[in-house]
Amino acid sequence: MRIGALVLAAGRSSRMGQPKVLLPWRGRPLLEHVLAVLAEAGAEPVLVVTGPDTPPLPALGGAELVHHPGAREGMGSSLAAGVRALGGRADAVLICLGDQPGIAAGTVAALVAALAPPALAAAPLYRGGVRGHPVLFAAALFAELGALQGDRGARAVLEGHPAALVAIPAPAPADVDTPGDYAALAGSGGAPCRSPRSSSSPSRPAGSSSS
Repeated sequence: MRIGALVLAAGRSSRMGQPKVLLPWRGRPLLEHVLAVLAEAGAEPVLVVTGPDTPPLPALGGAELVHHPGAREGMGSSLAAGVRALGGRADAVLICLGDQPGIAAGTVAALVAALAPPALAAAPLYRGGVRGHPVLFAAALFAELGALQGDRGARAVLEGHPAALVAIPAPAPADVDTPGDYAALAGSGGAPCRSPRSSSSPSRPAGSSSS
């Protein structure tokens, strides 16, 4: 199975006050940690979706940049732009956030193993029953993902296929949204700063970009 990945990096980082994907941790930006995990997991191609508010990014190895001028329209718009750019180059796509550096390659492997018919999507289930990112979608849902608009992310697609989602227990990665979260990450060695954002939350739906 060919696994592609989208890394959403088009958010405004309004709560942080500075671009989160470039915050340093363990000697390199948060975004580079995410890309390293995807490389370890064998994801290819890897697309980083940026927008008008994304700062210039460092060299990203083999990752492709997908600049979406309409990113301010909302999370769904950015996700759709990335899926359309991916096209038919993968059998499944992993939707990741550019500010979650603690995602484990083992979690990605477990999601891939779980994505077998009749499942069309797989997501990690974190402590407390919170479903989070990254979320893996089969190619059968690419058309619906690519048609998303505005601020509603992939939750809209998942709601249309409630029986097709598999949840896999997984360790929660750190979630960096505020200066407090970042300070906790820096002092924790990568343990969760707080409960990870839910992939079913109305404010932060699965496949959404960070803000």
